[in-house]
Parts: sequence; structure tokens; C-alpha cells
Amino acid sequence: MNKYILIVCLTYLTFITNSAIAEDKFKKIIEADYDKISLSKALKSFRKETKISMVLDPSLNLETSINIIVDKAPADKVLEWIKEQSDMEYQYDNDVLILMSKQEMSRRQTKEFLKNCITQDYYVGDLLGTLNDFYAPRMQLAQADATGARIEVVEPKEDPMSYDELHEFIKVSVNPDSWDNGEIITLHNKLIIKTSKENQEKINELLTKLRTSQSILVQTTLKFYSINKEELDQINQHLDKLVLNETGEDLVKKFSLVDFVQGAGYSTQQISFANIIDQAYVRDFTSVAQTNVCLQNPEIGYLKSGTSISVRSTASNDRKSVRVALRFDRAKYESMNNLVISENISGSNNKNSGPQQIQLQLPKLKYSTSRSTIRIPEGKWYLKTLGAEDKKFNIVLIKCNVIQK
Repeated sequence: MNKYILIVCLTYLTFITNSAIAEDKFKKIIEADYDKISLSKALKSFRKETKISMVLDPSLNLETSINIIVDKAPADKVLEWIKEQSDMEYQYDNDVLILMSKQEMSRRQTKEFLKNCITQDYYVGDLLGTLNDFYAPRMQLAQADATGARIEVVEPKEDPMSYDELHEFIKVSVNPDSWDNGEIITLHNKLIIKTSKENQEKINELLTKLRTSQSILVQTTLKFYSINKEELDQINQHLDKLVLNETGEDLVKKFSLVDFVQGAGYSTQQISFANIIDQAYVRDFTSVAQTNVCLQNPEIGYLKSGTSISVRSTASNDRKSVRVALRFDRAKYESMNNLVISENISGSNNKNSGPQQIQLQLPKLKYSTSRSTIRIPEGKWYLKTLGAEDKKFNIVLIKCNVIQK
């Protein structure tokens, strides 16, 4: 047993010693006086200076002219200069410098690569699908020809990654110089990849990382409150509790909760909440005078009000914080006011000619909106002020919990 250990140690020490000697040979400072001489003569002089053993492949053109004149330079640098002025490539193996043409080197590397190639299939249907964003409509105040909130439907803009884009992503990310001899083809929801075993391992690791980044769920909780100035000052005095720990929620329990929404989506996925109310009312009358009667045809208007909330939560790489993009729209219906007006009805044969009273309805609506992007600690409450109306402040408490699948 001891004899075997001794042999292994001596072999290892020999390998280390030979490697060190080889490195010293290439770092040796030499003189290069190659004044328009052939590659054959330049290599002979280089071997004499460095004492490095060489093997010249028949593919090498030894008549190529070399023009390098330096007094002192490291041997490895001189070898690179010779390579730049010729069609030469080299590899160092077992203390021997093997020189050949670039074409022969490429042929050998291709042969070695193909010998080690294996074919493997990967299911990628889950990576190429679109994460369905749930879009709530945008709300704005209606123009003069309408009443209430104007609803704008938002369509998705994200496009899923294509097969070609995934092919290119793999080739750029995994040993880019090796794909002249590798191959990627698509079959249904699978990629059939022919490349080296080393590349296959890297591809599998790359696809695993892609899946990990898409499988992070974020649960987002939003609590909306309407408070007065005194209550806001009270919260500001304890703001550190709202941001740093969950006990801050106790501070707002006695306040008026306006909306509560909670939902979970994948990181970067948008989730939305909308509560739209349609209400009919009499906005006007059309008076038509007949012979013995006056007709008043009501014009019906439709009032839209409600709340629309969209939130996109993106977890950081270390999962310790979450970036939240929040869109908040509210068209708040407050009252319906009756308006009585007099309209003069005329007609030569109309017994009801003269002033007529008409009752119209005028809705009162208040619109507020907020757009903000914030970064908050994971699992902690965060307070955001959304604006003020009628001496009341709208605030929202936000908390995001990262759920790793």
C-alpha cells in the first residue's frame, strides 16, 4: 500500500515538474532575428532558442515568409507573431509543440467534436408559452358627449419567445464557437440538439435557470384606506413599523377600509382587479308638441363608475425585495342631483302651450388616479399615498410575499 502511494506521489510530482518546465520554456526571453526568412528557418531558430520539441504536420506551408526582428521577447509572444504571419496553428501536448495549418487544425477539432457529440431532446413548450396577463381596463373621465368614466380596454402587448429566438439564445449562451458543427432542430414542443456532452450539460443547466426564473410566484396584498389629516400624521409617526414589520397593520385597523384586493401571479406577470358599475339616469328630455298633448321623451344616459387596479410584481434575484408597478384608477359616484328647468312649449292648437317644468338628473362623480413604481422588502408592509380629495387622503398598504415553486 505504501509503495503504491509513493508511486502515485512521484508520478504527480513528475507531472507538476514537467508542466513547470514547459511553462518556463514559453516564458523564456529570446531574440528573434527573422529578417524575411522562410517559416522553416524561423521555426528552426525558435526551437534552438527555446529547446522545445516540435512536430511539423505535412499540411504546413514552410515556405511562407516571416519578418520579425526583436532583441528580447517572451517565447510564447514570438510564437504568436509567427502564427499571425503564416497559415499556422499549434497545440502543446505532452511537452511537444505540434504545428499544422489552420485548415488541418479545424479538421481535427471538428473530427474530435463530432466523435464526442451526442443527441438529446428537451421539452421547451413551457418556456415558449405566454404568461397570461390579466388586464383591467383603464378609466378616464368621459368627454363632453358622455357622462361618467370612459372605459378603455387594454390589450396584451407581450409576445412569447419564438423557437428561433430560443435557438439563438442557446447558441450565444453555450460555447458560441462550437455551433458550426452542432445542430438544433424543432420538433413539436421539443428541441432536438446534437452537440458535445459538455455542451449538453450546459444547455440543461441553462434551461433549468430559465424555468426557475419563470416559476416564482408573488402574492400581492393591497389594502386601500381613506383617512383624514390627523390619522395620516398618526401613521407617519409609526411609518417604520409599516415598512419594517407586520405589526404596522394594526395601526390602520380602526380606519375606513375602502378596497381590499389580494392575488398571486408569476414574477413579472401583471394581475388586475376591476369593479365597474353601470347606472342609468335621465339626462335630458325631448319635447314634442301635439294638437292636444305635449309629449316629453326621456333621453337615458349611462354612468360608469368604479375602481380599476393593475399591479405587476417582480421579485429580485435574491428574493429579498419586490419591485411593484401599480396603476390605480377610481371614478367614485357620490350623488344624483335633480335639476328642474322650465321649457316653453308652443303650438297654435296646443292647449298645453306655455312653460312646462322638466326634471333632469345630474350625477356627481369624482375621479382619481395614481401611477407609481416602488421597491419594497419582501414580506413587509409598505405605505403609499395615492392623493387627497375633500380633506381625505387615499393610502394603500402593500405587501408582497415571494412563493418559490
